[in-house]
Amino acid sequence: MRIYLATIISFIVLMIGLIFGMPYLWIPITVLVAGLISIFTQNWIISDRLGSARKTSMLIKSILSIIVIYALIGIAMCLILALTWL
Repeated sequence: MRIYLATIISFIVLMIGLIFGMPYLWIPITVLVAGLISIFTQNWIISDRLGSARKTSMLIKSILSIIVIYALIGIAMCLILALTWL
């Protein structure tokens, strides 16, 4: 649910920023991309199956987990950015 919230909030902040020509639009854009990546990979990250290439699988899961953490932190970043625009 939090990942969907990150995608929705970043999309809303991005649309507000685009409509009113606000600066720092890279923040909601990157949070939106991280949220979308997280949505499509969350089941694979959670699963405990590693496959035949264990080290590569663990490395990819670690990188995707960092992206998920960025998406969750991005919720607060987008809200703070929207408040600074006011």
